[in-house]
Amino acid sequence: MGKFIDLTEQDFESWHVLHRDDTRPEKVAYWVCRCKCGTVSTVRGQYLRDGRSPHCKKCADKGRGAVPRYKPGKKIGSWTILRRNKHAAGYVCRCECGFEAVRQIGNLGGGKTSGCKSCWRKRLAAKGRKPRRKLTDRTVWSVEQLSLLGTDTDQAVAEKLGRTEEAVRLKRSRLKIPLFNRRS
Repeated sequence: MGKFIDLTEQDFESWHVLHRDDTRPEKVAYWVCRCKCGTVSTVRGQYLRDGRSPHCKKCADKGRGAVPRYKPGKKIGSWTILRRNKHAAGYVCRCECGFEAVRQIGNLGGGKTSGCKSCWRKRLAAKGRKPRRKLTDRTVWSVEQLSLLGTDTDQAVAEKLGRTEEAVRLKRSRLKIPLFNRRS
């Protein structure tokens, strides 16, 4: 085992060493350090000396600009941020046309999604172009919206939900809901 090196009160990049962490049973020395941002953490002495731990995780995230944080109300392309999604790395957004969807963080900031499919199709049509491939309907339907599928004609359901007749027909066929039959 190597010679003990006292690092107390020394500075290593963003870290300032406070004292040795005696609660750790390992043979290697760990030190309680304070980062310039105020975060106090335990760091292995060897990592301090050779520069493998220049700062805390909070400062590392700031430094690499990893994940953009958007506030509700911010507008990106056609999307307006409503709130952070609790279950995935993304935001619940509303398109200019009123459609709401969850957009991933990387797609919003990178400009990969400028609006919903219907708005995208309208922009293409305005330019006199057609989509290169057939887009599938991956929009989110609520339980209430899905319950309407088998109760009326596709046209009537489309009018109620504000969606295209084609989208209603596609969703009904995927879920294998039989076509509505009017009995007179």
